Amino acid sequence: MRTVGILVLLVSSFVAAPARADAPSAACQRVVARAAGKLAKAGLKAYQHCALRTMRGALDTANCHPAKGAPTGDAGTDGAIAAALRRLSASIGAACGTSDLSAYAARCGSGPGQAFTLSSLILCLRDTHLDRASAMAAVELPQVSARPLDASTCGIGQTCSCHCSASPSGAFIGAAELF
Repeated sequence: MRTVGILVLLVSSFVAAPARADAPSAACQRVVARAAGKLAKAGLKAYQHCALRTMRGALDTANCHPAKGAPTGDAGTDGAIAAALRRLSASIGAACGTSDLSAYAARCGSGPGQAFTLSSLILCLRDTHLDRASAMAAVELPQVSARPLDASTCGIGQTCSCHCSASPSGAFIGAAELF
């Protein structure tokens, strides 16, 4: 009896457990995590550079904190985001082309019974990760423009006394404005 128990234990250890039908392969999950992290990093860097150029006056009309990966209006920023998205698509396409991606559907807001494809995953990663990167850049660089309190004593183009409490992060609020 003891021999049969050991034999069953040995056989069961060599037989691989069947993979769940709704789980992508481990290789696919690793590539998704790595590629999505690189997208967020590239997005944050692009949005930070856009905001810094806007603050220096090099850009006039760019929206450096767009929602859900929307265009910024700056060709350099949009080009950097597009390149990062191409790299994400290529990486995930190569690793997950044959994987069942339905496990990602619930996290990405896809309803039950709806087909969840590779392009659905890429759009979901674009929307979520670039949205977070944009929000982080908005906290770091709120693009506050100083408004003179008393413009009568200032020269042309000079800000003598400014009120910067419009900062959404509160980073530029003076101690007197806190109390």
